[in-house]
Amino acid sequence: MSPATTQEWQHDLTTSERELLREVALALRGLRYGSVVLTVHDGRIVEVNKRNGFERVRHSRTRTARPPQPEGSRNDPSNRPVL
Repeated sequence: MSPATTQEWQHDLTTSERELLREVALALRGLRYGSVVLTVHDGRIVEVNKRNGFERVRHSRTRTARPPQPEGSRNDPSNRPVL
């Protein structure tokens, strides 16, 4: 994209679109391995998640190692009700 085209494109953004792009840029900043996931509902981005990759997991013979879950996911123990 040429600089003139980039400037025109940025000029057409709404304030909320600029804020969203800033959030995505901050999530990408410093990320060497991993992912940034945007969740879209009804054509609108409602969530931005960042996950760092290559997290070391110790393997044990008695337990199977599970990959780390993103904070706030369904499998996060802090989200489970206390019985």
